[in-house]
Amino acid sequence: MNLLNVNLQKQDITINFYEGESKSIKDVTREDLLSIMEKIYECPENYRLNKPEELNELKNDLVKAIGIQILQALEDFASNVEFLKNDIDSAFPELPDDILQK
Repeated sequence: MNLLNVNLQKQDITINFYEGESKSIKDVTREDLLSIMEKIYECPENYRLNKPEELNELKNDLVKAIGIQILQALEDFASNVEFLKNDIDSAFPELPDDILQK
């Protein structure tokens, strides 16, 4: 699923959430972005990050700039997901079953 939908007619970008919900980029909150990052962390193959060039046709410079910033942040996060998972796993290794049962 594409993370962003560019609507040239409305000069807007909508962000698609995994549950089928979408919001205008103008209405997205910090919590929405954290939710998307969590979904990308859990299952990165469910999202396709758009290419920045896809936003170039927007004439609304503010919407375009916001979209590019969000896209860049999510690209950076997505490219580091495996490193983050390994880092977290090494910092918090799973406990053996016999310890968990005590």
